[in-house]
This record gives sequence, structure tokens and C-alpha cells, in this order.
Amino acid sequence: GIVPVLLSGSDIKASAKDKLREVIRKAFVEQYRNTDPETFLQADLQKKAVIVDDWHTCNLNRASQGSALQVLSDQFSMIALVADEQVNFEELSQHTDTAASILLDFKRCEILPLGHRKRDELVERWYNLGRTHNDDEVVLAQRAARATQAVSSALGKGLPCYPPWLLIWLQGMDAHATDPRHVGSQGYLYEALVTMSLRTAARGRIQDDVLLNYFSELANEIYGSNTPLMSKGRHTVWHQVAGIQSRQRFAC
Repeated sequence: GIVPVLLSGSDIKASAKDKLREVIRKAFVEQYRNTDPETFLQADLQKKAVIVDDWHTCNLNRASQGSALQVLSDQFSMIALVADEQVNFEELSQHTDTAASILLDFKRCEILPLGHRKRDELVERWYNLGRTHNDDEVVLAQRAARATQAVSSALGKGLPCYPPWLLIWLQGMDAHATDPRHVGSQGYLYEALVTMSLRTAARGRIQDDVLLNYFSELANEIYGSNTPLMSKGRHTVWHQVAGIQSRQRFAC
């Protein structure tokens, strides 16, 4: 099959082949454990795909973007560029530079909001996913019906009815990481993602409220310092000053 690798547009800071290969190598190592990145890099391009998320965050000029796309097209048989609505690929493809000529071969896709039928189908498929012979069909149907009703009532509260948002909320609801009454709030959806990630990292050894309080204080410390990052040494000092016992393991 085809092996994909995920990149971020902000990570593409140069269009030179060796620089891009290093970005790809680093991403591959982070995403695939115990796998030789060189084997992946040297594999047939028909067996590789690359997804560049947030392409709009790539700060290269148009000429360099074109060069970067050319390098990627030489390495991968399939390239997916994901960008926000501000990027008009059709307009960009009308230019005459390298980037435009490469973009002509791309197929433009747009995630559209779900209608009632597709939304209900997705909810039903979510609750049927992975069910076993021991699961009660009536209980599953009731859970799906409650979820559908909650989503329907929340559409007027600003919840975008897009597949990713709906899946996030369904996952959060099943994990008790979000309150159905707040399904219309995007902030609560983000909180559900954070809660589920922390819960997975803690593996049940630390209570949710302890994790959330710890990282809330840590975020406040970083925000108050007017710096986007915190070094490991500075975190160790803050951790000790905050009075958190070092024997508790937190995922940062």
C-alpha cells in the first residue's frame, strides 16, 4: 500500500532538496517508530504520499513554494495540501510560475457541511464502529438517538456541521470529556480534545482535574512570560517551585 507522512506548512522553511528531505525524515521518525527513514525516503515514489497541513503557514515566496512543490512531486506520487479558505488555489494556478504549473495538476477539494441525512448516517456509523456481539443493539440505538438530538439542538448555537467537528464531539461525549449541553461551543470541543489527549497520556494514573489544573497553571506561566516556549530546565524549576511532587509523572 501507500505510506503517508504528515508535514506542517510552517516546517517548510526552505525549498532545497536536502532541507526538505530532512523535514520529511524528521516527520517520519516522529510518526513511525522502529522504522528506518532512509528506507522510506528511497522507496518508489508510487508507494509514498505526503500531506502538508496548514499550507498557508508556509512563509516561502511563490517561487520557493513552487520549488518546494517540485521537490515533493519528485518524491511522492500523491501530494495533499490542506489550507484555510484564504488560499485560493484556482487563482494561484492561473499564474505562469512553477508553483502555478504544478498546481494545475492538483484536484481542488472542499469539506462541505453535512446535511441531515449524512449527519445522522455518520452518528449511526460511529456507534456501530467496533461493536461486538455482546453489545446491546437497543442501548447503541438509544445512544445514537441522544447524540443526534443533541447535535440537532446545537446547530443554532454555532457548531459547524462538518465531519471533523462532529467526530470530535462524539468522541468527547463517549469519553465523558465534554458536556452535551455545550456541544454548540467550539471552545468546549477544543477542551474535549485536550482532555482526551491528557487522559491518554496519563493512562489513568492521574485524575482529570489534577491534570487540567496543572497544565492550566503551566499555560498561565508561559503566557505571563511573553514567550511561546518553555525550556526543559525552566520547566523543572517551575515544577519544583509550584510544589508538584516529582514522583508524579506528567506528559508535556
